[in-house]
Amino acid sequence: MHEFMIHPKKGGEFGFPFARYSEVLKPSDIPSRPSNEHGTRITVEGAEISFSDEQSGFQVVFESGSLTSERAEQIVAAICSNIQTVTGEAAVYVQYT
Repeated sequence: MHEFMIHPKKGGEFGFPFARYSEVLKPSDIPSRPSNEHGTRITVEGAEISFSDEQSGFQVVFESGSLTSERAEQIVAAICSNIQTVTGEAAVYVQYT
């Protein structure tokens, strides 16, 4: 399992509403599909990825699949890129596992 935290680069909290999660929380240039109706789970390359809204950003957990740590990191970087493209807010990440 791979685990990351995505934070706003400026600090604080992200400003986009829950209704935009499915548009924002996905990789910019890697095919993905929603795994639930709320936008808090997606599937990318056979991996189920969940997002948990935390006070300082989003916890991102690769709950299934056999992606390498490097590939998981590439996907999270692409999610950060999409956050900036869609919302204008720069995002950074920290890898935990």
